[in-house]
Amino acid sequence: MLFGDDSKLRNFVNRALLCWNGSRVLKFRFNLRHELASSMFNDVDMWVNFAQRNGVEKLYLHVLWNPTPVRRGLDGKEVYRVPLCLYSCSSLKELSLHSCNLEIYGNVQWNKLESLKISGASIYKFIWDSEDSSVASELRICTPNLETLEINGLPYKYLLTDVSSLTRAVLGSMHLDHMSKELGALKMKCANSAFQNVKSLELTCCLYDCKQVVGILEIFPQLERLVIDEIEEAWLLDDTESLKFEENIPESFLLRLRTTEVSYWYEGYGIFPLTEIMLKYASKLEKFVFYLNETESPAASDSLFLVSQKLLGMWRSSTNCTFNLTKLY
Repeated sequence: MLFGDDSKLRNFVNRALLCWNGSRVLKFRFNLRHELASSMFNDVDMWVNFAQRNGVEKLYLHVLWNPTPVRRGLDGKEVYRVPLCLYSCSSLKELSLHSCNLEIYGNVQWNKLESLKISGASIYKFIWDSEDSSVASELRICTPNLETLEINGLPYKYLLTDVSSLTRAVLGSMHLDHMSKELGALKMKCANSAFQNVKSLELTCCLYDCKQVVGILEIFPQLERLVIDEIEEAWLLDDTESLKFEENIPESFLLRLRTTEVSYWYEGYGIFPLTEIMLKYASKLEKFVFYLNETESPAASDSLFLVSQKLLGMWRSSTNCTFNLTKLY
């Protein structure tokens, strides 16, 4: 009944909040399945303010997914910006923002925040032509108790000033070089200890450069679980390419890694140099799972056999490592 009708949605939520007589709001979820009209921005602000005043612990603001979030806010079209009261919400333990906008100036203190998820976001006054995305952020977020961080989309010009409690990171970006710069800048600002406790890492991006992937993985010295989800046609490199940069890899690289999952497109072989490096350094690796996304290539029919032969020919530092190959259709 409420789908696609802003006035009905507005009236329904406002009446529900007027009838509420509890002492605290533990969870507030706003999940809109159609594009949020600018006429409703003030209403959503009031709802968020209501949740903040009543000590909300879990807040989810999800609006319609835009398939090209990079363009949002740059074409003159209004996008929703979270209200200022959210930045002073000290009770937050979980915050999930989808296709919402953040201010990029100031300081935020979320001492109780344990989980932060941001996806499909755009940036107010973001300079698309900026060549250096690793410049110190104007928005500094202090999250000393953050355990889970999920960021998907265009890299933000913000800085998490304390993520020493972080154990799980999910990072997705179309541009690997942007991700590498952002993580490198964050590591330097946090005295090289930003990701010391991260045990699980999930990457989704176009992996054009094996060296950059290795550089990103080096930032997470305590990894036990690694998931790499490759975007279609990202690997176009020849698997015979010389990996001269390997001489700079420390002996502690992936020393604690136990499980690896890789989803990739069979069309490219560039995944194999990275696989070879991981097998060489991950001495405690127990399971390596490959998910093969098929293409229309004639060679795809023999993909499992060819990949298995390739893997079995690689040297492994872990004698307990097993391979699991699964074909996806």
